[in-house]
Amino acid sequence: MANYSKEDLLNEIRCYMLAMAASMWRAFHPDAGWGLLGLNKSDFESEYVDDLKVEDVDPYSFEVTRVLLPMYDYAVNGLCDYIDDEGRNGFRRLGSEHSEVWVDFATDTLMFMDSLRNFSLMDEGFRLRDRRFPPYVSTHISRYVAEAASARWTVDDKEGDWPITFEALALLAGMDEKSVRNAANPKLPNALKTIKGGDGRTRIDSSDAFEWLKTKRGFKPTTSMPSISESRDLKESGFLGVEDFGNFLVGLRAKKSKKRDAMVEELAYPYLTEKRIAALERGQFKYEKAAFEKLADYFEIDKAAFLRRSLELHQRLEREALESQLTAEEEWERKWNLQDTHL
Repeated sequence: MANYSKEDLLNEIRCYMLAMAASMWRAFHPDAGWGLLGLNKSDFESEYVDDLKVEDVDPYSFEVTRVLLPMYDYAVNGLCDYIDDEGRNGFRRLGSEHSEVWVDFATDTLMFMDSLRNFSLMDEGFRLRDRRFPPYVSTHISRYVAEAASARWTVDDKEGDWPITFEALALLAGMDEKSVRNAANPKLPNALKTIKGGDGRTRIDSSDAFEWLKTKRGFKPTTSMPSISESRDLKESGFLGVEDFGNFLVGLRAKKSKKRDAMVEELAYPYLTEKRIAALERGQFKYEKAAFEKLADYFEIDKAAFLRRSLELHQRLEREALESQLTAEEEWERKWNLQDTHL
């Protein structure tokens, strides 16, 4: 699988959503861009969305983020937190108590990416002012996540009539498409088995694709995340990511049959507002020891274990963010130096 971190994905979402918002006011009301970003113009010095910095954009306020982050866990890490009555893998959008089937939202997300790519009004030369981000607008990582999630869903649905393409299989194997096609050479021992689709294109049966993928070092078979409806022992295992943490809180609140407003009233803790709890459930994680102690008491769970696992997640996120920033800065310097050599 491609080596993209969640921070890389979030940075890309910030970039293309800001670029789109900065162009929409030219067709709608001048303030349309602020509304699209969920921001209040009065909170900023400039009256133009174009003057915003990338870090001013909160990616967790977008529905596409609530879909793409759990898709990332499924596509890249093979983690699934929901199986429907027909045995099909699904997911919970961040902060939601309801579950969806993967293929529907993968399709919607890919259609959105296509619309951005073909959106002539959006300035593809949009220059970002922060050196941590690439000097162009791209949807590549988001497309990769949605396409890889759709490919994994096809492979996991071994009983379905959904043969997989070479392109999709290459995504899961972390290989280029040509190499996967070469692996289907019938002259090779243990060659990848292929079938002819109804449209005449060559594809691979999902069961055969899964057996072949298991021989590839970079492939992670799909595993189920601990169910939020069941008690989990935090002494034994921590949180897989911010989505898992958010789903855990959603599950605990559901067990108490509490809405957020009632929960806030009972907690009576200034930091834990309804907005903040919703953000935590969506995966907008920020470690705050005193607040997490209040949550542990409220949900009647092991306080020490909850604090340790939350801190463990915080430290992992900080490390990933630093690695992503350093990598982006190194890539920027490389491109800048390369440009200088051609002047």
